[in-house]
Amino acid sequence: MSKEDRAVHRLPNPLRDEIVAEIDRATELHGEQDNLPDSVWLAIATEEVGEVAEGVLKEGWGKGDTEHTDEEIVQVIAVMTHWLMIRRARVGDRRKPS
Repeated sequence: MSKEDRAVHRLPNPLRDEIVAEIDRATELHGEQDNLPDSVWLAIATEEVGEVAEGVLKEGWGKGDTEHTDEEIVQVIAVMTHWLMIRRARVGDRRKPS
């Protein structure tokens, strides 16, 4: 899947760029992930959400870093976006035409 194919078009450019960069970073780190089963994607997404939860809790205790928590949120969005794009490519885009 090319970088252009992974682009998200309706978000503000800086946020979109962060999400696409995170998808690219994960692909470079872990290799192509197009063949991962949904159960693995769910585990990855759950782990990332857990990191957001940890960041929010630490912030509440005055020991957190909002920038780090925001980075974790971007990772969640990137994982979920990448997973959905792969699912749609694998099983076909089943959305009804508008």
